[in-house]
Amino acid sequence: MTDPEVAKATRKASGRGRPPKDSADRGDLVAQQARAAAERADKLALENAVRRGELREAKDVAREFALHVGAARAKLLSIPVKYAPRIATSQDVAEAERMLREAINEALRELVG
Repeated sequence: MTDPEVAKATRKASGRGRPPKDSADRGDLVAQQARAAAERADKLALENAVRRGELREAKDVAREFALHVGAARAKLLSIPVKYAPRIATSQDVAEAERMLREAINEALRELVG
């Protein structure tokens, strides 16, 4: 083979140099284009959902969650300090239980917002 024939045979074997001729190649191209279009549509849908506030970045959600957990921890840890003097002066176990329940419910209400 001459050099131009070798180049032509190489291009033909690799599929480069001309569009696909048989229907299987065209079907693959159409399928690839359809997948690419679907990916672009999915990307656009996600971007729009973020703009509308329907989706948030995971790192932002994790940071906000950590703040809430920290607030809950602080509030719960403050219960003994705040209520120990009142409970210590109570004469009744039921009264002490009521005070603790009140403290926990107050903490939960504050955490809910």
